Amino acid sequence: MLFDLPPTRTWVAALLLCLTLAPAARAATIPEVRYTLGGTRKLLFVNNPEQLYTQDLGDSNHGNKIILTATATPGGWRNYFEHMNRSGYTLGYGIQLYNPNAFAVTVAVHGSGWVTNAYGGAPWRQLFNAYSQAGTSYTVPAYGVLWVMRKDASIPNGNFFSGVVDFTVSGGSVQVHNYAYRSFAAINGTAQYMGYVRRISPYNNHNESLVYKGTSPYTEAIATQVNFTFTDSDRDELAVSHPNYDLSAGGYTPSYVRQSGWYTNIGPAMNSYAITQDMISIDTPGWGVISPLTRSDGLNAYPNFGNWGVVYKLSGTLTNKGTYTRNVSINLRASPDYVVIAYKGSDGKWYEYNLQPNEYIQYAWVSVPPTGQPVPYEASFVLGGPASGNLFQAVAINN
Repeated sequence: MLFDLPPTRTWVAALLLCLTLAPAARAATIPEVRYTLGGTRKLLFVNNPEQLYTQDLGDSNHGNKIILTATATPGGWRNYFEHMNRSGYTLGYGIQLYNPNAFAVTVAVHGSGWVTNAYGGAPWRQLFNAYSQAGTSYTVPAYGVLWVMRKDASIPNGNFFSGVVDFTVSGGSVQVHNYAYRSFAAINGTAQYMGYVRRISPYNNHNESLVYKGTSPYTEAIATQVNFTFTDSDRDELAVSHPNYDLSAGGYTPSYVRQSGWYTNIGPAMNSYAITQDMISIDTPGWGVISPLTRSDGLNAYPNFGNWGVVYKLSGTLTNKGTYTRNVSINLRASPDYVVIAYKGSDGKWYEYNLQPNEYIQYAWVSVPPTGQPVPYEASFVLGGPASGNLFQAVAINN
Protein backbone atom coordinates (compact mmCIF):
# COMPACT_ATOMS: atom_id res chain seq x y z
CA MET A 1 0.00 0.00 0.00
CA LEU A 2 1.05 3.61 -0.54
CA PHE A 3 1.38 5.91 2.45
CA ASP A 4 1.84 9.66 2.66
CA LEU A 5 4.45 10.77 5.19
CA PRO A 6 5.22 7.20 6.27
CA PRO A 7 6.49 6.65 9.79
CA THR A 8 10.10 5.62 10.17
CA ARG A 9 10.43 1.88 10.80
CA THR A 10 13.03 -0.12 12.65
CA TRP A 11 13.05 -3.90 13.00
CA VAL A 12 13.50 -5.21 16.53
CA ALA A 13 13.46 -8.54 18.30
CA ALA A 14 10.56 -9.56 20.51
CA LEU A 15 10.43 -7.58 23.72
CA LEU A 16 10.71 -9.36 27.06
CA LEU A 17 8.20 -8.29 29.66
CA CYS A 18 10.28 -7.06 32.54
CA LEU A 19 10.90 -3.82 34.33
CA THR A 20 14.22 -3.28 32.57
CA LEU A 21 12.66 -3.40 29.13
CA ALA A 22 15.30 -1.19 27.54
CA PRO A 23 17.90 1.29 28.76
CA ALA A 24 16.06 4.50 29.50
CA ALA A 25 17.55 7.92 29.24
CA ARG A 26 17.78 9.54 32.67
CA ALA A 27 16.09 12.78 31.73
CA ALA A 28 16.00 15.68 34.14
CA THR A 29 12.32 14.89 34.67
CA ILE A 30 10.58 11.51 34.65
CA PRO A 31 6.93 12.21 33.90
CA GLU A 32 4.03 10.12 35.06
CA VAL A 33 1.78 8.73 32.33
CA ARG A 34 -1.88 8.59 33.31
CA TYR A 35 -4.85 7.96 31.03
CA THR A 36 -8.42 9.12 31.43
CA LEU A 37 -11.25 7.77 29.30
CA GLY A 38 -13.39 10.26 27.41
CA GLY A 39 -14.49 11.44 24.00
CA THR A 40 -17.50 13.33 22.73
CA ARG A 41 -19.36 10.21 21.60
CA LYS A 42 -20.10 6.70 22.80
CA LEU A 43 -18.81 3.53 21.15
CA LEU A 44 -20.73 0.67 19.57
CA PHE A 45 -18.10 -2.04 19.13
CA VAL A 46 -19.03 -5.00 16.91
CA ASN A 47 -16.59 -7.91 16.51
CA ASN A 48 -18.72 -10.92 17.53
CA PRO A 49 -19.04 -13.16 15.72
CA GLU A 50 -15.85 -12.32 13.90
CA GLN A 51 -16.35 -15.06 11.32
CA LEU A 52 -19.73 -14.76 9.63
CA TYR A 53 -21.54 -17.82 8.27
CA THR A 54 -24.89 -18.14 6.50
CA GLN A 55 -26.66 -18.61 9.82
CA ASP A 56 -25.52 -15.11 10.86
CA LEU A 57 -27.10 -13.26 7.95
CA GLY A 58 -30.06 -10.91 8.17
CA ASP A 59 -31.78 -12.37 5.10
CA SER A 60 -35.16 -13.82 6.06
CA ASN A 61 -34.39 -16.92 3.99
CA HIS A 62 -31.00 -17.47 5.67
CA GLY A 63 -30.19 -16.76 9.32
CA ASN A 64 -32.70 -13.92 9.83
CA LYS A 65 -30.33 -12.55 12.48
CA ILE A 66 -29.11 -9.15 13.63
CA ILE A 67 -25.44 -9.09 14.69
CA LEU A 68 -25.88 -6.31 17.25
CA THR A 69 -28.96 -4.63 18.63
CA ALA A 70 -28.38 -1.71 20.98
CA THR A 71 -30.15 1.45 22.08
CA ALA A 72 -28.58 4.78 21.11
CA THR A 73 -29.80 7.53 23.42
CA PRO A 74 -29.66 11.18 22.29
CA GLY A 75 -26.05 12.24 21.78
CA GLY A 76 -22.99 11.30 19.76
CA TRP A 77 -22.24 7.70 18.74
CA ARG A 78 -19.55 5.81 16.84
CA ASN A 79 -20.25 2.37 15.37
CA TYR A 80 -17.09 0.37 14.64
CA PHE A 81 -17.16 -3.20 13.33
CA GLU A 82 -14.76 -5.86 12.05
CA HIS A 83 -15.62 -9.32 10.68
CA MET A 84 -14.59 -11.98 8.17
CA ASN A 85 -16.88 -13.42 5.49
CA ARG A 86 -17.09 -17.23 5.76
CA SER A 87 -20.57 -17.53 4.28
CA GLY A 88 -19.59 -18.81 0.85
CA TYR A 89 -21.31 -15.80 -0.74
CA THR A 90 -20.50 -12.22 -1.58
CA LEU A 91 -22.06 -10.25 1.24
CA GLY A 92 -23.32 -6.79 2.04
CA TYR A 93 -23.23 -5.03 5.38
CA GLY A 94 -25.27 -2.24 6.84
CA ILE A 95 -26.15 -0.28 9.96
CA GLN A 96 -29.82 0.49 10.44
CA LEU A 97 -31.31 2.96 12.92
CA TYR A 98 -34.92 2.21 13.87
CA ASN A 99 -37.07 4.87 15.50
CA PRO A 100 -39.37 3.10 18.02
CA ASN A 101 -41.05 6.34 19.05
CA ALA A 102 -44.45 7.71 18.07
CA PHE A 103 -42.67 10.89 16.96
CA ALA A 104 -39.85 11.80 14.58
CA VAL A 105 -36.21 11.98 15.62
CA THR A 106 -33.23 13.59 13.93
CA VAL A 107 -29.95 11.89 13.04
CA ALA A 108 -26.83 13.68 11.77
CA VAL A 109 -24.21 11.55 10.01
CA HIS A 110 -20.71 13.01 10.31
CA GLY A 111 -18.63 10.59 8.26
CA SER A 112 -17.68 6.98 7.69
CA GLY A 113 -14.96 4.63 6.51
CA TRP A 114 -14.97 1.17 5.01
CA VAL A 115 -12.54 -1.49 3.72
CA THR A 116 -12.94 -5.07 2.48
CA ASN A 117 -9.48 -6.37 3.34
CA ALA A 118 -7.27 -6.70 6.40
CA TYR A 119 -5.83 -3.16 6.15
CA GLY A 120 -7.97 -1.94 9.01
CA GLY A 121 -6.42 1.52 9.38
CA ALA A 122 -8.13 2.65 6.18
CA PRO A 123 -11.65 3.23 7.58
CA TRP A 124 -10.26 5.54 10.25
CA ARG A 125 -8.21 7.53 7.74
CA GLN A 126 -11.33 7.92 5.59
CA LEU A 127 -13.50 8.93 8.56
CA PHE A 128 -11.24 11.58 10.03
CA ASN A 129 -9.99 13.11 6.78
CA ALA A 130 -13.50 13.82 5.48
CA TYR A 131 -15.15 14.57 8.79
CA SER A 132 -18.11 16.95 8.99
CA GLN A 133 -18.68 18.45 12.43
CA ALA A 134 -22.18 19.56 11.47
CA GLY A 135 -22.94 16.36 9.59
CA THR A 136 -25.74 15.62 7.16
CA SER A 137 -29.09 15.74 8.94
CA TYR A 138 -31.91 13.25 8.40
CA THR A 139 -35.40 13.08 9.88
CA VAL A 140 -36.44 9.58 10.86
CA PRO A 141 -40.25 9.36 11.06
CA ALA A 142 -42.10 7.54 13.81
CA TYR A 143 -41.43 3.79 13.50
CA GLY A 144 -39.22 4.51 10.51
CA VAL A 145 -35.65 3.48 9.69
CA LEU A 146 -32.49 5.13 8.44
CA TRP A 147 -29.49 3.23 7.08
CA VAL A 148 -26.42 5.21 8.13
CA MET A 149 -24.22 2.73 6.27
CA ARG A 150 -25.16 0.30 3.51
CA LYS A 151 -22.67 -1.66 1.41
CA ASP A 152 -24.55 -4.11 -0.80
CA ALA A 153 -22.75 -7.08 -2.41
CA SER A 154 -19.31 -5.71 -1.62
CA ILE A 155 -17.53 -8.30 0.58
CA PRO A 156 -15.94 -11.26 -1.24
CA ASN A 157 -16.09 -14.60 0.48
CA GLY A 158 -12.98 -15.19 2.59
CA ASN A 159 -12.24 -11.48 3.11
CA PHE A 160 -11.86 -9.53 6.30
CA PHE A 161 -13.75 -6.25 6.35
CA SER A 162 -14.19 -3.37 8.77
CA GLY A 163 -15.84 0.01 8.96
CA VAL A 164 -16.84 2.94 11.13
CA VAL A 165 -19.55 5.58 11.09
CA ASP A 166 -20.16 8.57 13.39
CA PHE A 167 -23.67 9.84 13.97
CA THR A 168 -25.58 12.02 16.44
CA VAL A 169 -29.13 11.31 17.61
CA SER A 170 -31.50 14.11 18.66
CA GLY A 171 -35.09 14.14 19.90
CA GLY A 172 -35.34 10.57 21.14
CA SER A 173 -33.56 7.23 21.37
CA VAL A 174 -33.17 4.86 18.42
CA GLN A 175 -32.34 1.19 18.09
CA VAL A 176 -29.11 0.35 16.26
CA HIS A 177 -28.99 -2.83 14.19
CA ASN A 178 -25.83 -4.17 12.51
CA TYR A 179 -26.66 -6.52 9.65
CA ALA A 180 -24.69 -8.74 7.29
CA TYR A 181 -26.75 -9.94 4.35
CA ARG A 182 -26.68 -11.59 0.96
CA SER A 183 -29.62 -9.65 -0.49
CA PHE A 184 -30.75 -6.35 0.97
CA ALA A 185 -34.27 -7.03 -0.30
CA ALA A 186 -34.42 -10.16 1.91
CA ILE A 187 -34.25 -8.06 5.12
CA ASN A 188 -37.91 -7.81 6.04
CA GLY A 189 -37.93 -6.54 9.63
CA THR A 190 -38.42 -9.91 11.33
CA ALA A 191 -34.76 -10.63 12.13
CA GLN A 192 -33.80 -11.20 15.77
CA TYR A 193 -30.66 -10.30 17.71
CA MET A 194 -28.35 -13.31 17.78
CA GLY A 195 -26.84 -12.57 21.21
CA TYR A 196 -23.22 -13.07 22.26
CA VAL A 197 -22.03 -15.89 19.99
CA ARG A 198 -19.75 -18.46 21.67
CA ARG A 199 -19.39 -21.15 19.03
CA ILE A 200 -16.23 -22.80 17.70
CA SER A 201 -15.66 -21.98 14.03
CA PRO A 202 -15.83 -25.06 11.79
CA TYR A 203 -13.24 -23.46 9.51
CA ASN A 204 -10.29 -22.99 11.85
CA ASN A 205 -11.53 -23.74 15.40
CA HIS A 206 -11.68 -20.02 16.19
CA ASN A 207 -13.55 -19.55 19.46
CA GLU A 208 -16.04 -16.70 19.13
CA SER A 209 -16.10 -16.30 22.93
CA LEU A 210 -12.77 -14.50 22.48
CA VAL A 211 -14.24 -11.63 20.46
CA TYR A 212 -16.82 -9.16 21.68
CA LYS A 213 -19.52 -6.64 20.95
CA GLY A 214 -21.51 -4.04 22.83
CA THR A 215 -21.36 -0.46 24.02
CA SER A 216 -18.92 1.73 25.92
CA PRO A 217 -19.34 5.31 27.14
CA TYR A 218 -15.86 6.10 25.79
CA THR A 219 -14.16 6.49 22.43
CA GLU A 220 -10.85 8.03 23.57
CA ALA A 221 -7.98 7.28 25.96
CA ILE A 222 -6.28 10.57 26.82
CA ALA A 223 -2.90 11.18 28.48
CA THR A 224 -2.07 14.84 29.09
CA GLN A 225 0.79 16.73 30.73
CA VAL A 226 3.35 14.07 29.89
CA ASN A 227 6.14 16.64 30.13
CA PHE A 228 9.84 15.93 29.54
CA THR A 229 12.86 18.07 30.36
CA PHE A 230 16.24 16.91 29.04
CA THR A 231 19.86 17.99 28.57
CA ASP A 232 22.67 17.11 26.18
CA SER A 233 23.36 13.84 28.04
CA ASP A 234 19.88 12.44 27.37
CA ARG A 235 19.15 10.30 24.33
CA ASP A 236 17.11 7.32 23.10
CA GLU A 237 13.86 6.38 24.83
CA LEU A 238 13.09 8.64 27.78
CA ALA A 239 12.08 7.16 31.10
CA VAL A 240 8.49 7.41 32.30
CA SER A 241 6.56 6.05 35.25
CA HIS A 242 3.01 4.95 35.79
CA PRO A 243 0.93 3.35 38.55
CA ASN A 244 1.16 -0.42 38.79
CA TYR A 245 -2.13 -2.33 38.65
CA ASP A 246 -2.21 -5.46 40.81
CA LEU A 247 -4.80 -7.81 39.35
CA SER A 248 -4.86 -10.10 42.38
CA ALA A 249 -5.45 -7.14 44.71
CA GLY A 250 -7.98 -5.56 42.35
CA GLY A 251 -6.39 -2.11 42.34
CA TYR A 252 -3.31 0.05 41.97
CA THR A 253 -0.41 -0.48 44.36
CA PRO A 254 1.66 2.31 45.95
CA SER A 255 4.56 1.25 43.73
CA TYR A 256 5.19 2.57 40.24
CA VAL A 257 6.44 0.95 37.07
CA ARG A 258 9.46 2.84 35.72
CA GLN A 259 10.74 2.00 32.27
CA SER A 260 11.52 3.45 28.87
CA GLY A 261 7.92 3.50 27.71
CA TRP A 262 4.52 2.04 28.52
CA TYR A 263 2.15 -0.69 27.36
CA THR A 264 -1.36 0.10 26.14
CA ASN A 265 -4.15 -1.77 24.35
CA ILE A 266 -3.89 -4.74 26.70
CA GLY A 267 -5.29 -5.73 30.07
CA PRO A 268 -3.22 -6.61 33.14
CA ALA A 269 -4.09 -10.32 32.90
CA MET A 270 -2.26 -10.47 29.56
CA ASN A 271 0.61 -8.15 30.48
CA SER A 272 1.35 -7.42 34.13
CA TYR A 273 3.05 -4.15 33.12
CA ALA A 274 0.05 -2.83 31.19
CA ILE A 275 -0.82 0.72 32.09
CA THR A 276 -4.47 -0.49 32.42
CA GLN A 277 -6.06 2.97 32.86
CA ASP A 278 -6.59 3.11 29.10
CA MET A 279 -8.79 0.01 28.86
CA ILE A 280 -12.53 0.24 28.25
CA SER A 281 -15.20 -2.30 29.20
CA ILE A 282 -17.90 -3.50 26.81
CA ASP A 283 -21.54 -3.87 27.87
CA THR A 284 -22.81 -6.77 25.77
CA PRO A 285 -26.59 -6.99 25.25
CA GLY A 286 -27.89 -10.27 26.63
CA TRP A 287 -24.66 -11.00 28.48
CA GLY A 288 -23.41 -8.12 30.63
CA VAL A 289 -20.23 -6.14 31.07
CA ILE A 290 -17.02 -7.66 29.72
CA SER A 291 -14.15 -6.02 31.60
CA PRO A 292 -10.37 -6.45 31.26
CA LEU A 293 -10.21 -6.46 35.07
CA THR A 294 -12.50 -9.45 35.68
CA ARG A 295 -13.15 -12.95 34.39
CA SER A 296 -16.15 -11.86 32.40
CA ASP A 297 -16.15 -13.27 28.87
CA GLY A 298 -17.81 -16.40 27.51
CA LEU A 299 -14.97 -18.62 28.72
CA ASN A 300 -15.12 -17.15 32.23
CA ALA A 301 -11.71 -15.68 31.44
CA TYR A 302 -10.12 -12.24 31.35
CA PRO A 303 -11.11 -10.91 27.94
CA ASN A 304 -8.89 -10.93 24.89
CA PHE A 305 -9.44 -7.22 24.30
CA GLY A 306 -7.14 -4.67 22.65
CA ASN A 307 -9.14 -1.42 22.73
CA TRP A 308 -9.81 -1.59 19.02
CA GLY A 309 -11.54 1.57 17.86
CA VAL A 310 -10.40 3.66 20.84
CA VAL A 311 -8.51 6.79 19.79
CA TYR A 312 -5.36 7.39 21.85
CA LYS A 313 -4.29 10.99 22.49
CA LEU A 314 -0.93 11.86 24.04
CA SER A 315 0.18 15.42 24.78
CA GLY A 316 2.60 17.40 26.89
CA THR A 317 5.70 19.56 26.56
CA LEU A 318 9.37 19.02 25.67
CA THR A 319 11.96 21.29 27.27
CA ASN A 320 15.53 21.24 25.97
CA LYS A 321 18.03 22.59 28.50
CA GLY A 322 20.99 21.53 26.42
CA THR A 323 23.10 23.33 23.86
CA TYR A 324 21.77 22.02 20.53
CA THR A 325 18.46 21.23 18.85
CA ARG A 326 17.08 17.75 19.57
CA ASN A 327 14.83 15.69 17.33
CA VAL A 328 12.18 13.93 19.40
CA SER A 329 9.81 11.23 18.14
CA ILE A 330 6.70 9.51 19.45
CA ASN A 331 7.18 5.80 18.90
CA LEU A 332 5.02 2.70 18.72
CA ARG A 333 6.10 -0.94 18.82
CA ALA A 334 3.81 -3.71 17.59
CA SER A 335 3.14 -6.85 19.56
CA PRO A 336 4.55 -10.15 18.25
CA ASP A 337 1.75 -10.12 15.69
CA TYR A 338 0.42 -7.87 12.93
CA VAL A 339 -0.97 -4.46 13.85
CA VAL A 340 -2.99 -2.00 11.75
CA ILE A 341 -3.33 1.61 12.84
CA ALA A 342 -4.29 5.06 11.67
CA TYR A 343 -2.35 8.01 13.05
CA LYS A 344 -2.57 11.78 12.86
CA GLY A 345 0.30 13.37 10.98
CA SER A 346 1.99 16.69 11.72
CA ASP A 347 -0.03 18.19 8.85
CA GLY A 348 -3.29 17.38 10.65
CA LYS A 349 -4.22 14.61 8.21
CA TRP A 350 -4.70 10.98 9.16
CA TYR A 351 -2.66 8.16 7.62
CA GLU A 352 -2.89 4.39 7.79
CA TYR A 353 -0.02 2.04 8.47
CA ASN A 354 0.38 -1.72 8.79
CA LEU A 355 3.04 -2.84 11.27
CA GLN A 356 4.78 -6.17 10.94
CA PRO A 357 5.23 -8.27 14.12
CA ASN A 358 7.52 -6.44 16.58
CA GLU A 359 8.04 -3.54 14.17
CA TYR A 360 9.03 -0.25 15.81
CA ILE A 361 7.93 3.00 14.19
CA GLN A 362 8.19 6.72 14.77
CA TYR A 363 4.80 8.21 13.92
CA ALA A 364 5.16 11.79 15.20
CA TRP A 365 8.15 14.13 15.39
CA VAL A 366 9.08 17.40 17.12
CA SER A 367 12.20 19.55 16.72
CA VAL A 368 13.09 21.07 20.10
CA PRO A 369 15.53 24.02 20.11
CA PRO A 370 17.86 24.62 23.11
CA THR A 371 15.91 27.54 24.52
CA GLY A 372 14.96 26.05 27.88
CA GLN A 373 11.33 26.83 27.02
CA PRO A 374 8.62 24.13 26.80
CA VAL A 375 7.61 23.08 23.29
CA PRO A 376 4.15 21.49 23.09
CA TYR A 377 3.64 18.16 21.37
CA GLU A 378 0.71 15.87 20.67
CA ALA A 379 0.18 12.54 18.97
CA SER A 380 -2.89 10.46 18.15
CA PHE A 381 -3.50 6.97 16.81
CA VAL A 382 -6.20 4.31 16.76
CA LEU A 383 -5.85 0.53 16.54
CA GLY A 384 -7.95 -1.00 13.77
CA GLY A 385 -8.65 -4.62 13.01
CA PRO A 386 -7.84 -7.38 12.54
CA ALA A 387 -4.84 -6.75 14.76
CA SER A 388 -3.25 -7.62 18.08
CA GLY A 389 -3.08 -5.24 21.02
CA ASN A 390 -0.24 -5.06 23.55
CA LEU A 391 1.38 -1.97 22.01
CA PHE A 392 4.49 -0.37 23.48
CA GLN A 393 4.66 3.44 23.35
CA ALA A 394 7.69 5.63 23.98
CA VAL A 395 9.06 9.15 23.54
CA ALA A 396 12.62 9.15 22.21
CA ILE A 397 15.48 11.54 21.40
CA ASN A 398 17.04 10.58 18.08
CA ASN A 399 20.17 12.77 17.86
